[in-house]
Amino acid sequence: MDVYHSASSLEGKIMQFIGMELKRPSFKELTVAVAIGVALWAVFVSIGFTADSTPVSVGATLAAVLWGCVSSAFGIKAHKGGRHLLFNIGGCVLILVLYDLVATLF
Repeated sequence: MDVYHSASSLEGKIMQFIGMELKRPSFKELTVAVAIGVALWAVFVSIGFTADSTPVSVGATLAAVLWGCVSSAFGIKAHKGGRHLLFNIGGCVLILVLYDLVATLF
């Protein structure tokens, strides 16, 4: 069995997690999601969304925007219902708390 073909056969499959249907994105989909997230972050920074902010808050903005884009690639979309919305908000809060903990340590 070829490892390459077995791994590529998993792309796009539907997974179940806490009653939510999630999809397994391909590498290309994740790359596009990250690129869109970084581009959105750059637009926010360039138009002054994070003006007069500390570098920590600019990084936190990047983390939150990236979570939104990557979670969308996995099929976590707020318009799909309450579980998706709660998981999206919870994931963002978790990432921001971890980011803040790491930022305070260094």
